[in-house]
Amino acid sequence: TKPAAERQSLQTVWITAPYRATMFAIAYSAYPTIILFFRSIVPEAETGESTALISSFAPAISLLYGAWLSVTFSILEERTSSLQRTVTEESALLHALCRRTAKLVHANCLKEITEKEEALFAPIFEQTTILACRSREDELLAIANEDVYHRFDGALLKNSIFDAGITDLVDRLTATRAVRLTKETKSLPAAHFVVLATFSFQLLFCFIYAAALVPTPSDNSVLRVAFALFFSVNVLVFNFSLDLNDPFRGNYQIRRSAINANLIATRRIIADVIGSTRTRMWETELKDNITRSEF
Repeated sequence: TKPAAERQSLQTVWITAPYRATMFAIAYSAYPTIILFFRSIVPEAETGESTALISSFAPAISLLYGAWLSVTFSILEERTSSLQRTVTEESALLHALCRRTAKLVHANCLKEITEKEEALFAPIFEQTTILACRSREDELLAIANEDVYHRFDGALLKNSIFDAGITDLVDRLTATRAVRLTKETKSLPAAHFVVLATFSFQLLFCFIYAAALVPTPSDNSVLRVAFALFFSVNVLVFNFSLDLNDPFRGNYQIRRSAINANLIATRRIIADVIGSTRTRMWETELKDNITRSEF
């Protein structure tokens, strides 16, 4: 498996100017060859045939392509916005849980924090890491094996802490996490993008077919530029839709400013309670686990 940084660069390269320039140059260079190839295999069409293709088939495909693209962007934009709200709410609830737990520990502890009390914050610290940088698969595996909130409930019992406010926050966090994980699964299937690519190919075919019937030189500069622009824009739109389908990677992700602020505030509370040295040890252990899981 490729490291996360390398996978991320492969997913974002399509938005760069060199990539788009390369797509344009490939289409511009290939245009004469494509035209000559079409003219060699496609018999001369009657005027009615070419008119039917240009005036009937191509506009119909254009309308279908536009409608399909509109539906695609609408679904993906709504999903991204909904996930943004849900993850922000979850991070805020986690911060509230940490703050309330710290207050209870400070109220019950007049000396140095004990190991049992320290165990209250380990699940919260781990959940901040999960929200910040772990994958959905890792989170589901952690829930199945040893859920952080189940460990937190066990730590509450060991410390004889019975607080209705904390119980309510844990219940809300569990429910919000379930909603988030459900929304994360609602990505569009591969078949949806196959249909989108098919419409793009049909439009390109119509362009090439119509250009091949015109008695102009195969290296006509105007048509070459038009075809290169048409091709590169189609590639850009297709990559953009794929990018939107994964709201946690690529160029267009959920905005993390409020989420990160809540997670940083949560970790700061934990560091104030258990000490920065112990917090750094937890962070190092979690980083090592993440690095091992990427290879």
